[in-house]
Amino acid sequence: REREKEGEAGREESLGIGPPSETAMSKLLGATTVLVLAALGVAIASLVFNILVFNKINSDSSDVSRDPSSSPATPDDGGCPPLNGISTDDNWKEAADRILATADLSVDPCEDFYQFTCGKYLQDTDLEGMSRKGTYDEAQYQINLGIADYLDSKKNLKDFKSETEKYEKNFYTKCVADGLEDAKDPDVRKRKWTDLSKDLNAYLGFPLIGVKGLPQNNEDLFSTMGKMERELTGGPFLTTFVTADFRDNNTNAFYINQPALHFARDYFVKPQFIDHLQAYAKDMRNMILAYSENMEQPIDIRFCPQRNGEDPAVVKNQVAEWAVNIERSIAMSSWPETELRNYKQQYTPFDDLDVLDYRFQQLYLGSYVRGILGQKKDYKLNGFKVVISQPTYLSALDGQFDAGHISLEDYTNYLAIHFLMDNASEYGIDIPSPDDKKETRNSQRKNKEKKFDKYITRRGFGARRISRRPLNSKGLAETENDEIRTGCVDAMLDYMPYGPGFTYVNNRIDRSDVRKDARIMAENIINEFSAMLNSLDWIDQESLARAHLKSDGLVRNYLWPDTVFGEDGTDYKKADNYNKAYSGLNDKDTSKMSYWEALKLMKTALMATEQWNIVDQPGDRNNFLSSPATVNAWYQPERNSITFPFGILNPPYYNLNYPQAYNYAGQGGTAGHELTHGYDDEGTQFDENGMLADCEFTHCSILDDKSRSGFVDMAQCVVQQFNTQCCPLKKGNVRCANGDTTQGENIADIGGQQAAYRAYNQFMANLGTTEDRLPGLEKYTPQQIFWMTYGVSWCMKITDERLTRQLMTDPHAPSSCRVNQVMQDIPQFGMDFKCKRGVSPMYPVEEDRCKVWVGF
Repeated sequence: REREKEGEAGREESLGIGPPSETAMSKLLGATTVLVLAALGVAIASLVFNILVFNKINSDSSDVSRDPSSSPATPDDGGCPPLNGISTDDNWKEAADRILATADLSVDPCEDFYQFTCGKYLQDTDLEGMSRKGTYDEAQYQINLGIADYLDSKKNLKDFKSETEKYEKNFYTKCVADGLEDAKDPDVRKRKWTDLSKDLNAYLGFPLIGVKGLPQNNEDLFSTMGKMERELTGGPFLTTFVTADFRDNNTNAFYINQPALHFARDYFVKPQFIDHLQAYAKDMRNMILAYSENMEQPIDIRFCPQRNGEDPAVVKNQVAEWAVNIERSIAMSSWPETELRNYKQQYTPFDDLDVLDYRFQQLYLGSYVRGILGQKKDYKLNGFKVVISQPTYLSALDGQFDAGHISLEDYTNYLAIHFLMDNASEYGIDIPSPDDKKETRNSQRKNKEKKFDKYITRRGFGARRISRRPLNSKGLAETENDEIRTGCVDAMLDYMPYGPGFTYVNNRIDRSDVRKDARIMAENIINEFSAMLNSLDWIDQESLARAHLKSDGLVRNYLWPDTVFGEDGTDYKKADNYNKAYSGLNDKDTSKMSYWEALKLMKTALMATEQWNIVDQPGDRNNFLSSPATVNAWYQPERNSITFPFGILNPPYYNLNYPQAYNYAGQGGTAGHELTHGYDDEGTQFDENGMLADCEFTHCSILDDKSRSGFVDMAQCVVQQFNTQCCPLKKGNVRCANGDTTQGENIADIGGQQAAYRAYNQFMANLGTTEDRLPGLEKYTPQQIFWMTYGVSWCMKITDERLTRQLMTDPHAPSSCRVNQVMQDIPQFGMDFKCKRGVSPMYPVEEDRCKVWVGF
């Protein structure tokens, strides 16, 4: 559901510190009356013919009335409407320069539009140790850099009026100092392992290296898992989150689901990825080796899963392979993403924790919930439900525990290993490779991203299920210091979303103007999408009325949450009250606090503020769900809410002073995309109030059976297109996008961009003329600039390995597909670029396109 500036001027912009005849006819002397009448007849016939052609094209293209099969695909046609001149505005030149910086204008846009808009970017971009780099990564980097600059500009805590910003400053200072430490220094490495060891031994123990396991039985184990998740996040066996109750979003519910694995499920269950599992086991072995050596605690052979030798290297290999095999068995018991899109099947509620404890033979889920909520054994649920999302997975996990072939000590060791994996990289621990003593994890990172993503980035957290892609500043930062600084801000965006979010909003002097403009644009797009619904031929009137109710009842969240920041975005008292759980970051003993202690405090405060403390509170459909400083946007079906954080209102999506062709294509397309999620295969299961709609035996839907059949046909068209036509990889194990798992995003792309285009054309109709052309891109019409801006927003360079992972795990198709495939389903694109229909790849014949939420 999520979308994913240079120099000092860019830094200022990221925080908004800078400014917002009449020709006479010749007489036909001597002409006969017959000739006049004949000429008049020809003119009338021609006029009638042209009207018929115009009506046919207009029905196909809505606002655009150009002949789709006229001359070859050249962009220098002026179009039918009268055109204004070329803008001399510096902001418009900047917008043009952004397009020119990425586009390869030598490519035929009708043949490969992605290369046309992104060819130069792909050629010039050096990944420099990154596995992926895109135009929107740069937008997030500039926001983070601006926040870091602001925090560095305040030398004393007394310079801040807000307690929230004092918490930020203290955490940021400790984070930067930690990042500047030499991770290869043995003393630093041992101190950090010791910090992790203290918490590990206090919660679990580690029988594998001779530290007695603390859980005495399975009930203790699940209670301990809950306590660790409450304070440290993470859960190798289960995923939990709090969000609106799908059946009654006036309340919240506590959801228990299958876990987020370190790799996609396919890596564990399909034979072509065995090499990935072998590499995974090797990394795990290196980590176990580094930990035991630094803690001077050798492996206890009694707890080695395969006791055939006591050679330390062999033992550690065995342990790592055993741990990977446990995760593999968990993966095989979990459901694939393609089967997790029916919400009726994912709603099994319980209102009694004692009943939940006895629901399974060996899984003490009631004790687990009590541990998470910090409650005693006699605690009863108070006005909310615990919802099991995947009972079949839990049954399989219960069977694994019940089989008895894995001991309690084994499970304790497994949890301990994952605790270290989730925290070692985040804490900046350097892990040498025993295969090459000169090669360290730090040196490996020059060519690869972190091998172990922190658990919180593997799934949504807090009150929402919005996953957030962490920023990799390598290749974006000019200095190593900037890389560390922006990385520390990124950690705060994860663990204190309304801290740096408040700083960002509070320092944007154009915030009110941008918010007003974004609101007007979004409302125009919602209106155009509503008009698109009326053109459908497969929906009955009752279902159409329900569809309109969804857009009418949509909760709109623009740029920042008023309840947290105030209506003008500057109410620090409200922000301080919201962030009070972080107050430990400003205690008198903060100066003595280590970075690890500060990081733990952040995690605990996050989970309390965004999750555990709201579980028994009234539901809030206006919950903003993530940081306003995030370059992202989202739709939440269980709230029927759409959210545009301030961060997305930056290039490559938007600038208040850019032409509206740019803004409607970028931010407007984002708005249309998120709106359309309310009408994808998941969104249509929820009604206008964000609750499961008209549930029957097999499903829930706002559509009746006949209309739902029409919707399925539409969706299946998109699924098949992406399954068979989107092939960004020419080698390897995965070649194409998964049309099933990406269908929601693909439907949103196609439907949303059409709504944005219609809204932009309506804007020009209201204007009474077209917008001026861009300097340097004078040959291109405003409509063509609209499409080019959309393409530029998806420019991304990516390694084959990372692309393979995206094809397997990401609900979004690769960027090239999100441009070229989407253009093929929107005929107005082909008309605007005068492509030859049925000849040019970007302009297929009518029967080869998918009509997404539109009947023409």
